[in-house]
Amino acid sequence: QSENELKKLYGDRTLLKEKCTDCNFCVALCPSGAITRGEEINYNDDLCIGCCGCMNVCPTNAWQCSKIDSENFYKGIRVKKMAEATGRL
Repeated sequence: QSENELKKLYGDRTLLKEKCTDCNFCVALCPSGAITRGEEINYNDDLCIGCCGCMNVCPTNAWQCSKIDSENFYKGIRVKKMAEATGRL
């Protein structure tokens, strides 16, 4: 599927800042650079490729999409090791 089709399938992405623990897993693992870190985590929808990695790695379900409950996304037990392997944590 194309990037736009994936984005439409899952809907709009938002970060619930009250649930975010600043683990930075989403920043480290975002393949398109749509999620970055300044003083806080920033999201650029124009750069998002719709992979849903942010929802797959977030241990607190802070990332949400409008069409699917993020609690249904896989939370791998090796997420921290994968994030550390990027060297971007």
